[in-house]
Amino acid sequence: MATDAHGGEFVPTGPTHDLGYEPDKFAVKTILAVPAAVIITILVVFVITDLIFGAFFAPKHTVIPPESQAAADRNGAPINERFDRISSTNPNAEVLQPRLEGLQKRDSYAKDGNPKNASESNVISPEMITTQPLKEGNPPKLHADDLRPDRTKAISTETKDPQTGAVRSIPVDRAMELATDPRGGRAARPGPELGPAEGVQRGQRPPPGPDPAEEGGRGRAQEGRPDGEGA
Repeated sequence: MATDAHGGEFVPTGPTHDLGYEPDKFAVKTILAVPAAVIITILVVFVITDLIFGAFFAPKHTVIPPESQAAADRNGAPINERFDRISSTNPNAEVLQPRLEGLQKRDSYAKDGNPKNASESNVISPEMITTQPLKEGNPPKLHADDLRPDRTKAISTETKDPQTGAVRSIPVDRAMELATDPRGGRAARPGPELGPAEGVQRGQRPPPGPDPAEEGGRGRAQEGRPDGEGA
């Protein structure tokens, strides 16, 4: 048994030791001080680290000015507007040619469901994610056989003027036959024979004349024959 400094028995005293049981109490401030100190330490370290890396190790954001501001403005237009510059169905397009099938004009969505809210933070545009294509303004999906000349009405049929009956256009295969005809397609368009002068005036080549060398040889041969002999 423990004794005191004077050799007697040690008897603990105090409010806790005088009780027959341990009191159910704890120091709330002391317990909460530990996580508070940890959180404060983390915040201080984060601020110091951010200041150091932001001042000395941050990457440099270099903005290169465009050489052509007009080109930069055109490239900065919305993607649907840029795609619509090339179209075979839009008469106001800059280039009236078919657009590649993959260049699809797509829809834009609103995060809050209100399409009138055009705020940048509310709009989900095709530049962000792949949205659904629009129902109009996109090129049709074609197979290679769909592009054959005989399946295109504009170049596979013959059209005539409804008033005069004159031929306006002919099928492309017929045009190729006329273009490759060595007679220049004249056999398909019979007409009166043209004289040499009239043909030259209309741009046709005159018929070949006699060879001067051959004519000269015939004249010398006749001079050397006796009188009375014919050619």
